[in-house]
Amino acid sequence: MPERPYFDEAGEPSDAPGRFVRVDDLDALTVGPGLEFRPVTTDAVMTNFVSFEPNVPTPIHHHVEQQIAIVLSGELTLTVGDETKAMHAGDCVVIPPNVPRGGASGPEGCNVLDVFSPPRAAIVSLMAS
Repeated sequence: MPERPYFDEAGEPSDAPGRFVRVDDLDALTVGPGLEFRPVTTDAVMTNFVSFEPNVPTPIHHHVEQQIAIVLSGELTLTVGDETKAMHAGDCVVIPPNVPRGGASGPEGCNVLDVFSPPRAAIVSLMAS
């Protein structure tokens, strides 16, 4: 085992530019009353900073993209499949493709970081419009 397996240097180094962004500088996509997205995407993965105002519902839905949702602040009550949990800052859920999910923010709203692989096609479409 290498001494520094995480910091290996496999493959050839690239001179492709990185991209630094500040979340507050991203254009917000309003996807419904009290619900804003600020996505950052590549060809392979998407992060989406989600802001919920208080008591905002999201309908039960499903999609082909895998999703990890991390609550950054506030409360999000989320149903994934047959299980419902009240999630708070630091809580995370991993959602396989096509599993129904939906819920609502708590009385103080919440901020969530969603990660999608591949990038969520519906959000990519919103970004293009």
